[in-house]
This record gives sequence, structure tokens and C-alpha cells, in this order.
Amino acid sequence: MTGGQFHLGVVMDPIGSIHPEKDTTLLLLQAAQRTGFRLTYFEISDIFARNDGVWGWGRPLRVFERNEHFFEFGRDPKPLLLTDLSVLLMRKDPPVDLEYGYVTLLLALAEQAGLWIINSPQALLKTNEKTGHPVLSGSRPTNTRHPIDGTASRVHRSARAGCSETTGRHGGFADFRDLDRRPEPSCDR
Repeated sequence: MTGGQFHLGVVMDPIGSIHPEKDTTLLLLQAAQRTGFRLTYFEISDIFARNDGVWGWGRPLRVFERNEHFFEFGRDPKPLLLTDLSVLLMRKDPPVDLEYGYVTLLLALAEQAGLWIINSPQALLKTNEKTGHPVLSGSRPTNTRHPIDGTASRVHRSARAGCSETTGRHGGFADFRDLDRRPEPSCDR
């Protein structure tokens, strides 16, 4: 964090190809910007590793609450050590391919180095958020099992709340208002 301002990075699909009228990532970015976050944009191909950590070619981003001309970039991309961010949103949609897996592993390294990541790389490697939907799964918990190590996770999807919460050893929680009081990684909520 620099100068007392929170710095949010986002790894997402190309922002020019999203549908602003229904894109959840854009809504999250608008909310973060309204609360004073500085935004930096990355695409999945922008993330890389060097001996001193995980980096990304980041571009300053401003978002607007309209369906046309809903974003603008600042200067040209520049390299940024990801642990210099306050928080990173991992919002890249599937396909879960080799590039996605590679970047998820890099982000896991950044998380181990202290970066707070919403949509934890460990959880994404185990169960992608797109594997269930409140309309399809109702409002009851779904048990999932990782295909490699067999560990179980319990995903509760609430159609009424419009959200999902993963419990078990790979769960997570995020609230932009509580950055100073980050929850300890825990499954006991």
C-alpha cells in the first residue's frame, strides 16, 4: 500500500470484451473505486515470475457506471510486484487450461508471500466457482471432492443471497470494508 490508499489489482478476461450491464467483476471494481481503492488491471498473460517474486504487467484502471465507455486505462503497462498490492481479485473465467493453471500456481506463490487474494488460488485449483449455480443447486450445501488428493470441500450456495461460500480447509471470505481486519485463514465460521 502506498500513500495510505488501498491498491486493488484484478486479473480478469479482457475488459473490452465483457458485458458491462451484467458483469459482476465490473460491479466489484466500481464498488472498490467508490470506496477509494486505486485499481490496477491485469490479464492472465500479464502475470510472470522472477527470482524476487510474482509480478504482473499492470495498467492503472478507472471504471464508470455506464454501459458504453465504462473503463479507461492510465499509462502504458508497467511491471508491478504483486505483493505490493493491498488485495488481488482473481476473476478470470474458464476455460481452465494450462495457462490458467500456471497463473493460478504463480498466484499461490504470491499468496504464500503475503498477498491477499480473493478467489484463493488453492480453492480455484480444487473447485472452480463456475462448477455450481444457485439456480441449479438450490440453497443446499454441495459436497465436492478434489480429483487429485481427495480432500472434501463443502460449497453452500444461497440463491436468496446471490453468493457462494466455501467451507472446509480451502474456504475464504472478503469484505472491502474490513481490509485492516483481514480474517485469519480459517474454516471455522
